[in-house]
Amino acid sequence: MGLFSRLFGNKSSLDERPDRIWKTQRAKWHGIHQEFERRCEEGSAAVALISHFEDSLSLINTIVEDTSAGVPTFASLADGLTDHFTEDWKLDLSAVVDIIVVERHPTRSVDLKVLNVASELPCQCRVTHHLSLEDPLLKFMLGDGFQEIMSQLGLKDDEAIESRLVSKRIKTKQTEIEHLSQNHPESRSARAWIETNFPVPKQI
Repeated sequence: MGLFSRLFGNKSSLDERPDRIWKTQRAKWHGIHQEFERRCEEGSAAVALISHFEDSLSLINTIVEDTSAGVPTFASLADGLTDHFTEDWKLDLSAVVDIIVVERHPTRSVDLKVLNVASELPCQCRVTHHLSLEDPLLKFMLGDGFQEIMSQLGLKDDEAIESRLVSKRIKTKQTEIEHLSQNHPESRSARAWIETNFPVPKQI
């Protein structure tokens, strides 16, 4: 039994949304900011911005600090997510928590940590991942050809695509990366993680 199951006694209704994939990094961060503010205004019991790497944490801290919200909000690394939820928030079955993840981790097992925490909450929990075609991880996973396909399909800078097929492909690639990578050392950024684990480019 997990920490939140012991604290609150009920299981959540986990709602994992399809990845939101933006054309550029700039568009992605604008979309993240907009979704964060919208979720705060909709009356969620809590809204969290989550990153896997330190370089993204500094950016999401800025978003949280710049937003005036009437609900609990916080920015956190995925590994520290459990430290932020408290009993005082009264997360019962009628509540909704939103977790917005600003990147995917290269490995599936680490990426699942956020979903594991979300699944233990005693309320509905919506989890959304935002990605960009310019993200080092997406370039590494899917190659430049995927970006060309999206451009040919008319993907605009200010809009995102949502595709469960693309999300499934990303998860498959994460599993392949995990099997091929070396010792999974901690890194400050996704780019550094890839360069450390794959000093010689591999075809995945």
